[in-house]
Amino acid sequence: MRQRIASGPWEIEGKMALSDGHRSGSGRLHWRKTDQGAEVSVRAPLGQGQWLLRETPSGAMLRSSTRGERVADSAAELLSAEVGWPVPWQALPYWLFGQPYSLSSWHRSALPESFEEDGWRITYSRFKNTKLGWLPHKIIATKGPYSVKVFIHRWVFPQETL
Repeated sequence: MRQRIASGPWEIEGKMALSDGHRSGSGRLHWRKTDQGAEVSVRAPLGQGQWLLRETPSGAMLRSSTRGERVADSAAELLSAEVGWPVPWQALPYWLFGQPYSLSSWHRSALPESFEEDGWRITYSRFKNTKLGWLPHKIIATKGPYSVKVFIHRWVFPQETL
């Protein structure tokens, strides 16, 4: 059985796109997860906007080029308010690793082509060989009109994770 590594320290670089079926946005993504929390930056092309999202056990902060800085108890709350729909923030780090968020539904020993969780359909179409083995490169999560797409160009793991 594969280890649940999504909860440990890691970084990814790539692209992210969000859509509600009417409005969409995308940009370069840098996501750093540490034992103390996470920091995610998304920069749209040609200076069209950017987000910086920080989450710690004590709360979260979102700095948006269009709406300024806001704080809340969770990153999920801030991000959902920013885009206007419920982004699956808590599950997304696990989905990036090809793992369901719920431990009870995690039983695979290999990377999946797709699975469903909480009404979301998560599909994987490409994988990359990393220092930790094969990990997703292209992830698409959809639920009704909503979609979250992540294209991972680079995985980074601290030495102690290896």
